[in-house]
Amino acid sequence: MVPDEVVVGELCGRLNHAVVPQVLETQDTEMIGSLAAWIEKRASDMEVTQKQGWPVNAKQLCDVLQPGGGGTLFKNVTPKEHACRIVGLSVPQTSLDEAWQSQNALIRLRMLRNDLQQIIEMRDRYNCSLSLAEFRSETVQSLAYHLLDRVVAVELVSAAISDVIRPYTIQNCLHLDDLLSSYVEELVHRRGSDSMRASTLWESKAIEILGSISNCDLHIRTLLLVL
Repeated sequence: MVPDEVVVGELCGRLNHAVVPQVLETQDTEMIGSLAAWIEKRASDMEVTQKQGWPVNAKQLCDVLQPGGGGTLFKNVTPKEHACRIVGLSVPQTSLDEAWQSQNALIRLRMLRNDLQQIIEMRDRYNCSLSLAEFRSETVQSLAYHLLDRVVAVELVSAAISDVIRPYTIQNCLHLDDLLSSYVEELVHRRGSDSMRASTLWESKAIEILGSISNCDLHIRTLLLVL
């Protein structure tokens, strides 16, 4: 058993030099799956055991078996070996829920690695820190709502839309006008709940957001929601 306190750089070095090459050499999918499951578990635990460096350290560990990246899964193999491993270790396209719950450890490891990469991007690019559980409970649209919720001062709404929300929608293939309109609708739904401290708060924010909706018809329909 490898102690939890072993730093990720040392752990990856051990795996890359003493474990991964030997396991891959066997071309035993069950053995490779067991290694992937161990890496997945270890990387997932790092959110608690090595929290200071998370999520970067966890992604670094996942990369040990990352094809075409810093890992060793398809390095230094013959074309025949490469073809065998592509077939034997193929990762089918599945839904998110199916992938997270898959019996195939390589699928789960791939999903974990992708999720960690997106968590890093949310933190570094949008200053939005999320746990793995929080990230997996969200959608790209609900994350956009979360980014908008953080803007409390009405006078900062337009700048936040321009500097944060617009790049986020482009990155995630969302339509900005549709997103802003649906967010205003969400504010309307919240109006009667405790989540909106005062009616003037959501109204002022909604009106400010309306100014960033460029489609005239959608602008009018959204305005009618506020009235």
